[in-house]
Amino acid sequence: MGKNKKILVENINYSPSFLEPFWENGFCELCLDLGHLMLGQEKVMDLVKQYLDITQEIHLHGVKGYREHLSLSMLPKNLVHKWLKYLLTTSFKGVVNLEVFCPRDLEESMDIVLETFSLAAKGVKGQGHNFRVQVSDLSVDIEYPPGIPPNNPA
Repeated sequence: MGKNKKILVENINYSPSFLEPFWENGFCELCLDLGHLMLGQEKVMDLVKQYLDITQEIHLHGVKGYREHLSLSMLPKNLVHKWLKYLLTTSFKGVVNLEVFCPRDLEESMDIVLETFSLAAKGVKGQGHNFRVQVSDLSVDIEYPPGIPPNNPA
């Protein structure tokens, strides 16, 4: 594998703790699926904080009952805002993948993501962040907050 290639393992409806031996040995890094954590009745924010240093990609989607990959509008909006605002306060430079599979769910989810950035930008000072939102084969780089250059250490 090339220098910049990584193997990511994803949690599927459970805590990623059983995968720890893989990344402790340098074999891979984590794709943390927040929807899967919710389906597994896990404490999402606690696990995001615990595993953020080895997380390269976050899958974000709504869940309802046992259905997944739904619009973020299926979740309490304040919860989604809390998760995204937390990521914006960290050094996370990975990908947030909106893992939804229909145009309406994508549109609703993007509205919630952009609303979060708008609300969070009101209290932001100093350097900005690069935040990559990916949907299927489409990636969009979002400058956050708008007009503030990203902090890119050399």
